[in-house]
Amino acid sequence: MLKLFLFIIFLSFQIFPQSFGFGCFGFVGGYAGYSYQKYEPGSLNEAIRNFNLNTSNGTAEIISDFGTAQGYRIGLNFFRAKFSDFFISVKGYYEVLTENQSYSFVSSNNSISGAIDFNLKSWNFGLDFGIPVTNLLSWKIIDGTIHFNNAQITHKQNLNDNISDIRYTNDNPDLGYSLSTGFIYSIVEDFVSLEGTAGYTFLKIKKMTADDGTEFSLGPNKNKLPETNFINNGGFNAVIQINVGFPL
Repeated sequence: MLKLFLFIIFLSFQIFPQSFGFGCFGFVGGYAGYSYQKYEPGSLNEAIRNFNLNTSNGTAEIISDFGTAQGYRIGLNFFRAKFSDFFISVKGYYEVLTENQSYSFVSSNNSISGAIDFNLKSWNFGLDFGIPVTNLLSWKIIDGTIHFNNAQITHKQNLNDNISDIRYTNDNPDLGYSLSTGFIYSIVEDFVSLEGTAGYTFLKIKKMTADDGTEFSLGPNKNKLPETNFINNGGFNAVIQINVGFPL
């Protein structure tokens, strides 16, 4: 799938100059929007369940499972070339997704509170292909994107007034990709449009470590965590964004 996607991008760069000639490459522009992302945690949720078991002896869910991140993206359509029967775009964007939870628990011997902040930041490059439906509405049939994901999770904890703050990151960007479809509505034809897409993101974060090399955990483990990825996979994604274009 990845090789096919890269081949299509390469082919598009070969076709456009032949189709448009010099000085007529369609439109270039920027965009910004809101992102919603489901994902499937691995060792992240295992650590949370272990923490709940150790802290409350299984009597309370102190921290809920993670699995839904929200955020924003800002990007650039390097160009959006419009033909009579279809359009094609090459783009890049930066995206920030977050999920945060705070917690507190009081037992006979301990008072514990804290917060867990998960951040997923990525550089992304993609290609989309679509067709006009009306003069103002277009269907983006396929939107394929490659993601270079950098993750960070911070655990801030106050245990009987002993405060700790530990940050974990992935050592190198983890590669992912997404496939989406959607619609583009022209507000000012060719210059300003509203775009909405929905699809599926394939996402994997292998391991998260602190500065001292310690792997992610939420405290002493009575039960050994299974060997699994920090994030096993992505899931459903949805985006709504505003596009602003300028002719080349």
